[in-house]
Amino acid sequence: MRTYHPPSFEPPVWTRLGGHFQTIFGSIFPVPNIKYDKRRRFCTHDGDFFDVDIVLGHNKLNPYVVVCHGLESSAYSSHTLRIVERFVALGWNVFAINYRGCSGVPNRTLRTYHVGFTEDVDLLTKTIYEETEGSCTIYLAGFSLGGNIIIKFLGELGNRAYERRILGATVACVPLNPFYCQPKADRGISKVIYVRRFLSSFKQKAEEQHKRFPKAFDIQRVRSITTIGELDDYYISKVFGFDGKEDYYRKNGGEFFLPLIRVPLLILQSKNDPIVDTEHLPHPQLFESLPIHFLYTENGGHCGYFSGFFVPSYMAQAMSHFLSFVNTFAKE
Repeated sequence: MRTYHPPSFEPPVWTRLGGHFQTIFGSIFPVPNIKYDKRRRFCTHDGDFFDVDIVLGHNKLNPYVVVCHGLESSAYSSHTLRIVERFVALGWNVFAINYRGCSGVPNRTLRTYHVGFTEDVDLLTKTIYEETEGSCTIYLAGFSLGGNIIIKFLGELGNRAYERRILGATVACVPLNPFYCQPKADRGISKVIYVRRFLSSFKQKAEEQHKRFPKAFDIQRVRSITTIGELDDYYISKVFGFDGKEDYYRKNGGEFFLPLIRVPLLILQSKNDPIVDTEHLPHPQLFESLPIHFLYTENGGHCGYFSGFFVPSYMAQAMSHFLSFVNTFAKE
């Protein structure tokens, strides 16, 4: 892969006091006013569905980008909309996926999604490929949990990604190794500010799932959970058939799939991320033979990358900048 030079990130001085400043302000300002052209429902092989919000590009020959959101987020979250805005500005066809149960409509089956659930991204990219008769160019962009899904998916595909016309991807603030990320998220201020909100949303969905599938998991244990680790043990593992959270982490951590990736990938990680572990980030030299570019910044928080109240998100800028770079040389 040709040498890539990312844009610089210069956050306001007052936001460099800690990752929480970047995380919180980055989730609030600025939020673009994006209007999707349509919502399309995709029926899955197991009798369920997921919804995708779409902005059509200038023409069908322009690249397609599939945007994958984070935990308990959606195509309408502030981070997703910022990413969508950058690719809309390029004239690309944007497909912002909503994971099962995240589009405002309960899904039909017991299974929803998790950090390594790649089935629906696989179906979506396959459908785009087939409906364009293989003439498309597909890219992937995701943050947090969505970034891990992308990495695992690309690892599962290996060289077959090119056959699917998936030519590159970009991810940010990814929980690459859940064994380290889960304990960090579950302690201190992060547990109080972020984890509590995630768990509240998941518990509500679990209550609805319990009404339809009362024997699938222990609802009393789910009601009592206070950490991501307990959620993964008592709910995710039960629903998806993993032998506890360790088995779940071992089979789905994105770091374990990096050696299998064959298409250009940008991994953007902030060293002051208050949720994702940054003490054990992969060393770039270990992946020099692969088309993976690591961009580690001192600031940024968790998906925040706040540059100013009226300045586009650096995370979204870096993603569009990298995929534009890859697409330029993909045409050669």
